Amino acid sequence: MLQEIKMLKEAISLAYGHLWHINTEMLAPVALYPPDQAASAARKSLLTVMTTTERRSAIDAFRLAREGEKDGAN
Repeated sequence: MLQEIKMLKEAISLAYGHLWHINTEMLAPVALYPPDQAASAARKSLLTVMTTTERRSAIDAFRLAREGEKDGAN
């Protein structure tokens, strides 16, 4: 169980790192890292620790959250 938690934390940390480093500014002090490349790398990291069912649940939860945001914006 502790090993599984460690693996989950590592995958989440790596995914977060990819997303945090998104950069499309030409004059930024860090190298360019396009959103599509970061998203792909983050998904790849999380795929290693999530089952298909867990991924589907996460996708559904996001969709519900987005719908709630849209409803609240009106």
